[in-house]
Amino acid sequence: MVLQQIDAGVARRLFENRAAVTTASALIDRFMDARQSVYQTLGAEIIILDHSDNAAVKVLDSQMIDCLDRLVSNAVKFSPKDKKVEIQIYVVEKEVCIDIRDRGIGLNPDKLDEAIDIFGQIDRERLEQQGGGLGLPIASHYAAICGGRLEFEARAGGGSIVSIVLPLA
Repeated sequence: MVLQQIDAGVARRLFENRAAVTTASALIDRFMDARQSVYQTLGAEIIILDHSDNAAVKVLDSQMIDCLDRLVSNAVKFSPKDKKVEIQIYVVEKEVCIDIRDRGIGLNPDKLDEAIDIFGQIDRERLEQQGGGLGLPIASHYAAICGGRLEFEARAGGGSIVSIVLPLA
C-alpha cells in the first residue's frame, strides 16, 4: 500500500503539504522515542553519535521515521547476537548524513540494484529473511521525496553503512 501511495504521488503531496523543518537530532530523538522499546525487545542496542551541530532538514516525520525504522530494522535483523547498531549524524558540505552502521553480514556492492528493487532480496536462497523485499525500495523513495538519497557501503571490519543523505534546510 505504501508503494502504491508513492507511485500515485500521494506520498510526495503529503510531503509538500505537511513537511516541516526540524533538526536532524530532534528527528532521531523522535524516532528513538517511537521505536527504542521494540529494538530493546529484540536485544538490540542502538547507539547515537550526533555530530550534526543542530543541522536542520525538511522532512515529513512519519515518512522519515518509517525510512529510519526500515533501515535500522534491517541492521538489527542481519547483525550478530549482540546487535549493536550505531546511528551517526553529521554534516558534509550542504548535506546532513544519517548513517546506520552495523556489524552484520554486509551488503555486496555488486548487488545493490537488486537490493533496492521492489521485492529484491540479496541471497534469499542462502539467508533466511523475513519480509517481502520492500524495505529498501520504500526507504529509497522516502529519501528521494525529501530531496535526498540512500548510499551504501561496506564497513571496514565487517558489516554495512547505509546513509540517508538529506539537503540542509
